[in-house]
Amino acid sequence: MKPKFPGQVELLELTPRQVKAIASVACDEVYETLSNKEPKSVREIAEEIGKRPASVSEHMAKLLKVGLAIPAGTRKRRSRTEALYVTKAMTDRLHSEKQTWETIKVYFKRFEGQMRLLIRQHEAAQRALRRDRSYKAFISFRMRSVYLSPEHTLLVKQKFNELSLLVAELNEPDSEVRAQQGHVRVNVSLLMFPTVHESKKVLGED
Repeated sequence: MKPKFPGQVELLELTPRQVKAIASVACDEVYETLSNKEPKSVREIAEEIGKRPASVSEHMAKLLKVGLAIPAGTRKRRSRTEALYVTKAMTDRLHSEKQTWETIKVYFKRFEGQMRLLIRQHEAAQRALRRDRSYKAFISFRMRSVYLSPEHTLLVKQKFNELSLLVAELNEPDSEVRAQQGHVRVNVSLLMFPTVHESKKVLGED
């Protein structure tokens, strides 16, 4: 995907400073709510994640400071002018093999926070499902343990990427359309890891 805004880049290699910023669950939630294509205000982000604008503004300042977010103009809303923001990069990644172990441990903290958030989301969704059976349409979970060759692993990663791009394309940025058509904000997570037993064999701990 090509950058759309001045100062935006196609790919961002996360730095230790940036990893530390999004190791905070609250800050990471704001970061993950930002779009790389559709500018959002602090108010809009606060409404999406159910947090106070003052709290979101604090985390936005941190994202701007470390270079994970950039200003993307302003928008007139009633008698006020709102600042708008997008992510600095169209996509980001962390080359773990190039980082120190201290940075990797901080990145673990981010991942652990994301997993705790998924658990809370799953619990809340199950409770909501008891009240509204149609809510089931927005809940899906699949897990399978398999043996994969290096070639097949690359194929799975390619399919992950294709699905991730599809999900991004299906996103509806217009809040009015979302309200009219019953859109629900969901988190789509794609994970693949070797089992603990396999990793221990590499480490000689088995």
